[in-house]
Amino acid sequence: MIFDKNEKVRNNTETATSSGIFNDATSHMFNAFAMGEVAGLDIQTQIEKRVGDRSNSTAGQIDEKMLGAYLKVAKQIDNLNIGFAALTTKDGYVSGADLPVTYLTNDDYGTASLDRVGKYGDTTIVALNLEYDLTNDLTLESNLAQHIIKDATFSSINKDLKITEYDAGLSYKLNKSAELSLRYALGTFDESSLEDMHTVVAAVEINF
Repeated sequence: MIFDKNEKVRNNTETATSSGIFNDATSHMFNAFAMGEVAGLDIQTQIEKRVGDRSNSTAGQIDEKMLGAYLKVAKQIDNLNIGFAALTTKDGYVSGADLPVTYLTNDDYGTASLDRVGKYGDTTIVALNLEYDLTNDLTLESNLAQHIIKDATFSSINKDLKITEYDAGLSYKLNKSAELSLRYALGTFDESSLEDMHTVVAAVEINF
């Protein structure tokens, strides 16, 4: 499945704080997404680019040039699925809340303790993803990733920050409609003033 979108948005932008004077602001968004199987590899990729103007009540119209890009490649070998994921955000782009890269980027699991990728500065993440079906009902999971945030505003650091993430988890199918999961994420910082992050989530998912 592939789609391309070039979208034009027009809104009113205040030229200065409390000025009461507004100018039209125009922005364009290009979004391309693709997924499928190539040479035995499962591939999913997306890129979004925004250009034009955006609202800012203190400066009036300011340039918008945000970029977000994502790639995941996975291979199924018997009961083992091996995946590699990478993403980058630039110039203020902030991702969605459910990126299937690591536990700390995927709010679907309830483990996204770092908030949305890109919120604290331009971010690059590379990750190794492993899933192993121990039985038909029990799946073991593990991720190893590095987050690099440029000029991070996280906890008022205001400099480049690296986070190494270690994930481990399991999911167990109780029956056709219910699944039990337990997931743990550890984030370690290269900044000595920051303590390690620990996130543990146990959940039961029921589909009717």
